Amino acid sequence: MLCDTSARIVSKFKFRFRFEGSAFSDLDRLVEGDDVDAAESTLRAMIDSGCAPNVISYSTVIHACARQGDVERAHSWLEKMLAAGIEANALPYNSLICACAKTGKVDLASHWLEKMQAAKLSGNVNTYSVLIDCCAKANDFERAEKWFMQMEEEGVEPNVVSYSSLINACGKNGEAARAEGWLRKMLEKGIKPTAASYSSVIDACAKVADAERAEFWLSHMLDAGLEPEVVSFSAVIDACGKAGNADQAQVVFEKMLACGVKPTIVTYTSLARPWARRGNFARVEEIQNELLKRHLSPNEYFLNVLLTAYTHATPRQPIRAEVALREALKRGVKLNEFVVTSLERCVGRDRYNVLQAELGLCDPKPRVPISKWQQSSAGAHRSKLQR
Repeated sequence: MLCDTSARIVSKFKFRFRFEGSAFSDLDRLVEGDDVDAAESTLRAMIDSGCAPNVISYSTVIHACARQGDVERAHSWLEKMLAAGIEANALPYNSLICACAKTGKVDLASHWLEKMQAAKLSGNVNTYSVLIDCCAKANDFERAEKWFMQMEEEGVEPNVVSYSSLINACGKNGEAARAEGWLRKMLEKGIKPTAASYSSVIDACAKVADAERAEFWLSHMLDAGLEPEVVSFSAVIDACGKAGNADQAQVVFEKMLACGVKPTIVTYTSLARPWARRGNFARVEEIQNELLKRHLSPNEYFLNVLLTAYTHATPRQPIRAEVALREALKRGVKLNEFVVTSLERCVGRDRYNVLQAELGLCDPKPRVPISKWQQSSAGAHRSKLQR
């Protein structure tokens, strides 16, 4: 149903089309007011009245449908325009591609870009950028790279959004070398990366435990005068932790505080993890006290790290583990299978059965039998960490 105002405009259009033959400005006005239904009715009235709409009329309605994310309606009007023998320019294709991309329809967006190219039309930087970003969100970095390189071949100059989307696509897939390569190319082109561009590369390096490269790009970001983000620091701290370098993780943490960046529970969990693997429960408890002073509440992930520290300690600390569990439950922490598995390993199966009956805990993950060689290797690795 159209509102009274829209209905009057459509009625006025039908009269005007017969005698004046123009209502393009009124069509624009409806679209600007996000009245897509009235805009569609207006376009139909133009067709019915014999006032043949042109590519601008169709493109206006297609853009209106696309802006609301209604891909099917936008697609329908583009097909009607082509069926009417009206040669499309780049505008309706761009609108439809952007609508497809924003709604996650990567294949359909790619299809229309290929159709556009077949019509000897070129996309603009926004067309390619939104498509590359769509590929990034779909974790399809190979297709993102394909469209990026095709954009360059078409003579379309990539901008900061294009590069950032591609870097993000590579970073999300753990393609650290690729992400670094595109960031370097971006710098060579004189395009200033955003903090998000650096964060994507840092996160990619962190995923492969390359603490050195992650810290390098963090320093590069700071030198570029960009405001650091907590996720960037947390990723570097996590990378240091995965590499077993607890001391360097602490150095990065202190640099983070010096930059005025407030740590999150994720930051503290990453900071505590390498100490937990060494069995240094005293240091993990210190970190817990620090986060409590900042009015942060330990969650199930931090609790798992704490229980891991008690398990790896020499001697093992089952009483501390049980106390930590009860305190977490009082704070409303929801236990996951990793927490109860760490608890069972620390307190032993018999005591865990008692706690399970008392507190209603779920079953821990079943232990996978390991060979004597694996046991020997694990023991040697743990001794190395504790030194």
